[in-house]
Amino acid sequence: MMKNVLIILALVSVVFVSGCIDQGDLFSGLVGPSGVDTETLSTDILSVKNVNIIPTPPITSGSSFTLTFEVENVDDINTVKDVEITKVDSGLCEFDRSNDEYKGDDAVTLVPQQVQYVEWIFNAPSQEKTGNLPVACPIKYKVAYDFEANSQVDFSVMSKEKLETLQRAGESPSFKSSQVVGRGPVKVFFDFGAAQPVKESTPFQMYLTIKDQGTGLIEGGDIGSGDLILIVPKHMAAEKTQDLVPGTTLICYDQFKLKGLTDDDNAVFENTEEIPIVKRKSPKIVCEFKSPSQGRMDSDERTYYFTAKLGYRYFIDRENEISVKPTLQ
Repeated sequence: MMKNVLIILALVSVVFVSGCIDQGDLFSGLVGPSGVDTETLSTDILSVKNVNIIPTPPITSGSSFTLTFEVENVDDINTVKDVEITKVDSGLCEFDRSNDEYKGDDAVTLVPQQVQYVEWIFNAPSQEKTGNLPVACPIKYKVAYDFEANSQVDFSVMSKEKLETLQRAGESPSFKSSQVVGRGPVKVFFDFGAAQPVKESTPFQMYLTIKDQGTGLIEGGDIGSGDLILIVPKHMAAEKTQDLVPGTTLICYDQFKLKGLTDDDNAVFENTEEIPIVKRKSPKIVCEFKSPSQGRMDSDERTYYFTAKLGYRYFIDRENEISVKPTLQ
């Protein structure tokens, strides 16, 4: 008898609790696992290779030597502009300006897989300068260039009506975002704080992270104001188009302001302040949006796209230490 009473009480408890569950929570439970599948394209764009010192060190005091190397655009698609190859330091060794094949005064453009040959001649210090002692000359130089990072991710929204239909049929929809992270050493990655598909008219969070995965560094160290462009569906940025005012409308907790609208129903935003890069990556940038209503979607399920574009200048440092020995007495 006691066993039957316990069973009845358990059933009553289930019915009571079920009646208290908000229907929105039921719909949220229908979505699949969160996360983003990522396709990351090549990192290297420019390569410094085939470095040679002629003659082979050690170099005799007062004599000359030649440093040669090649800078190659290893990418097979992108043309790289404003490539500057500059000398930074040579220690006690002096650069022979009369024999400079590539002066580095003017920036060059490298088309895909083009190679720029560099030849610099230096004069080793005299025996008097070295005090008749062996010394080393650190030949430091860098290659700087402009590039743009491009990333795009998809995002799925489903109507409340379709979710209800799937629930009654005992089905659970699942969608995992896919992003393509473009070429170059600096990359922008997307992530979401909600599983997908997201129900219509539901707030959700999106995250952005900038990572330097190259062998060089971002010139200036940080991402400048206005350098990061975020393109989002305009009905996720604001419910009404008239609320989208260039220079005034802010998103991502005021980290981005509206730059303009496109013809394909997207809103273009730019970052309002510098983004620090610490240990080769930025802090996570948090953006909050609201999925469109079914009326805005024009269907019961739709895939949207977010795009990020980041313009930056990148440089690669190189150093060759040249040993210099005194002239034999």
